[in-house]
Amino acid sequence: MDNSREYVVAFDVTENGERRRVNKVLKRHGIRVQKSVFEVRMTKGVRQRLLHDLNALELESGFILMYRLQANGTREVVGVPPGDLHDESRPAFVV
Repeated sequence: MDNSREYVVAFDVTENGERRRVNKVLKRHGIRVQKSVFEVRMTKGVRQRLLHDLNALELESGFILMYRLQANGTREVVGVPPGDLHDESRPAFVV
């Protein structure tokens, strides 16, 4: 049984160095859907590790938000998204 859940992680960080560090952490865990928004599928343990890694950045110029997607979400795609995002079996979200 797959215990992983889908999340959307969005951030607003103004300092370039901090923003690069946030991107580096999130790229290890998910797929970028916009400059500051990632889709991430993770288990509870991976989620705790990701939160630990993000908290360790000690951001001073912004914030990070994480939203768990509900299982009944559906996805509507308009146009052709890049790469892995074209998989229409992924759940929908609005940010």
